[in-house]
Amino acid sequence: MKSNGSVILPSETQSREFDGKLLLACYLAERGLETYVGSRVDIHMQIASLPRSVYIAKDFRVSSARMFDILQGLGNPIMAWDEEAILFYNAREFHERRVHPGTFGRVEAFFAWGPQNKEFIATAPAYHGAPIHDTGNPRIDLMRPELRAFFDPEVEALRARFGRFILINTNFGKLNHFVERYTVRPGGRDASVGGVITPFMEGAWQHRHGIFQAFQEMLPRLASAFPDLQIVVRPHPAENHDTWRQAAGGMSNIHVLHEGNVYGWLRGCVAMIHNGCTTGLEGFLLDAPVVSYRPLVSEEYDLHLANDVSWEAYDFDSLVATVRELADGRRRSLQDRSRLDVAGRFLSALDGPLAAERIADHVTAFAAPALSRPLPTAAERVRARARAAWRASKKRINALRPGHKNSRAYNRHRFPGIAVPEVETRIRRFGQLLGRFDGVIVEPVSENIFRVRQRPRIT
Repeated sequence: MKSNGSVILPSETQSREFDGKLLLACYLAERGLETYVGSRVDIHMQIASLPRSVYIAKDFRVSSARMFDILQGLGNPIMAWDEEAILFYNAREFHERRVHPGTFGRVEAFFAWGPQNKEFIATAPAYHGAPIHDTGNPRIDLMRPELRAFFDPEVEALRARFGRFILINTNFGKLNHFVERYTVRPGGRDASVGGVITPFMEGAWQHRHGIFQAFQEMLPRLASAFPDLQIVVRPHPAENHDTWRQAAGGMSNIHVLHEGNVYGWLRGCVAMIHNGCTTGLEGFLLDAPVVSYRPLVSEEYDLHLANDVSWEAYDFDSLVATVRELADGRRRSLQDRSRLDVAGRFLSALDGPLAAERIADHVTAFAAPALSRPLPTAAERVRARARAAWRASKKRINALRPGHKNSRAYNRHRFPGIAVPEVETRIRRFGQLLGRFDGVIVEPVSENIFRVRQRPRIT
């Protein structure tokens, strides 16, 4: 099949994003598009050597501004969704924390997770009229009944490794950052956004800090309450694991790690504990036993959606009782029509065509005319290549600096790496479950960058 153009799909966090983007790459391959999928860091290091492509960004924050400049100088049109868009307090907070006018204005089409996210994008002060496609997100596809079995091998391996286990998912990245200088403390500053903290953010982080402390205090007590179960703490991808190891207090049945996609862990555990965490919503969609531990409550600052679709425990004793009933099978699923309708206000493509297929349709329609436009001038392309090379050289230097946000340790913390045979296995699993993708192949480009395309016809 003749290529209809190329797409670049970068993944910042392997365990969170890669599988969904690989699924999207398979749908794009069926439509004749080649997709470069893999580590965002590695893709950006080699951006000037990749072919002219539609670039699908993971956000439109200020941190993406420099790369957006380079992309446009190279002639790469930009589409985008926001990987952090599922749970937000309100439109104001989304606009303050996730939208930067200089990057937002460069996006030519947006993919919304659902009706609320579409509204938040459309009402941003910097919104410039670009199409907003309410498609859902490929990460949610993996929770639909037709694809849940994708993680069966992981579920079996986890149960063989840990037996019956409680999963604790934390989401305190701002308060417990892997890179110390990006940790935000009450009354402090947020280095990731230039030090700016709005009054709302300060109040929210004061509240979250109390919950963060309560989770640390809860951990060894929970291990003592369930000596016959293993407890796995899965920190947010941006978090410092040592904080949780210290909180474990040497308890032998506590394990702190972040491995693989969380969906296998959610399906394998006897109970999952969170507070306002995306995985609470994901667990609900997977029909998993999810509990929101809420030792502190705030109508203004709590992230309600994930809590509302979970069993809720407001003190340690009720948490233990709830987990015990779930582990013993004495509590039933919370997945009912009313809660699914609530989720549907935030997430599209919970039935019907998969989000990946819907997005692939829009990308296919966009790619041909966008990639046939005249290239930027030769001078603009030279400047973009020079900026890409300068940026890459600085990243290589910073990768050697311990404690830097671009350190190799932090980059590999977020994207540990994956080999071609494993990528091929995942594509085969998708194909077996969906009855398609027979002609889709994967080829290595470099470390953690893969080209997914339709197998050429033999003539």
